Amino acid sequence: MSRAQLPVYASFALGVMVTLVGVVLLVAPKTAAALYGLPESQGDPVWQHVAGLRELTAGVLILALAASGQRRALGYLMLALAPIPIGDFVLAVQHDAGLIAFQHAPGGPGMIVLGVVLLRQAQRA
Repeated sequence: MSRAQLPVYASFALGVMVTLVGVVLLVAPKTAAALYGLPESQGDPVWQHVAGLRELTAGVLILALAASGQRRALGYLMLALAPIPIGDFVLAVQHDAGLIAFQHAPGGPGMIVLGVVLLRQAQRA
């Protein structure tokens, strides 16, 4: 693996993780609520299903662009998706999720850094 490929591989790994989170949200919403650090909803777990579709879609988009090596599009996608983990962090903190809320904290800044690196690589190519 060359150093230049590292951002694409990191994006692919992120895409796998985001896709798996989406699947957990859709298949096991109570488990997902605990992992998110938010209170589980009573009755129909509609927010988990909505978030699951969001995560699954984002993950598949990341995987598709990473697999095709489209650095410019992947960079823009990372920047566009960066507010999602930031919002997840803010919501978890607002709901007194404790330390589990901080699992969301590095996602947004990490995606911003990854997006900028990918866009710079695309510009050089």
